[in-house]
Amino acid sequence: MGKRTLALYPVIASVCMVFALTSCEQQEEPSQVSKSAPSPTVPGAQVTFSDKLPAVLAGLPPSPGGPCTVDRVNDSLAAAVNKVSVGSSLNMDGWAVDDKAVSVPKIVMVQLTSVRDNAKFYALASRGTKRPDVAQALNNSVYEDAGFDLKDTALSNVPAGRYETSIIQISGNTAVVCDSGRKLDIE
Repeated sequence: MGKRTLALYPVIASVCMVFALTSCEQQEEPSQVSKSAPSPTVPGAQVTFSDKLPAVLAGLPPSPGGPCTVDRVNDSLAAAVNKVSVGSSLNMDGWAVDDKAVSVPKIVMVQLTSVRDNAKFYALASRGTKRPDVAQALNNSVYEDAGFDLKDTALSNVPAGRYETSIIQISGNTAVVCDSGRKLDIE
C-alpha cells in the first residue's frame, strides 16, 4: 500500500464518524437546480442539531472564508431573518465553496450561533446538488457541485432565540467558516 492510500484512512474514518454522529439524510431540491447521486441515509433516523462539537472539527483551526449563501429555509426563499417554531424541523439549502483552495469540500455543516449567549449547535448537511448557476457566476466549473442541503433536521435541542447561520466546510486541515448573513428566530 502506498503512503497516499494510507493517508486517506484518517479522512475516511472522520467522515464515517460525522455520519454516525449526525444521522445524515438526503434533501430534495428546488426545481431550478439538478441533483446528482444521493447521499447516504439512515432509514427512520431523524437528524438533530447538536450542541456537541463534531469530532471532525476537533482541533481544526477556523478560517473565515469561502463565499456561501442560504437560498431556502423550510421551502421558502430565505430572508435576512427566518422564523421557525421551537421543536420543529428545519429544511435548508444553499451553496458554499472554498475560494482559497478553489474547491468544494465534501464535508459541510450548518452552525447556529446564539446571538444572546454564543451557544453553538451543529448539523451535518449533504452535498450533491448541482449548481451550474454558482459555477457560472464564479466563473469556475469546479463550483458546479457547491450545493448543500439540510433536510428535516430537528431543532428539539435548540432553545428559543435568535441565531446566526454559518456554513462550515472541512478543507484539508482547516474549518472554513462562512457567515451566511441569514438569521433564524426560533420562537
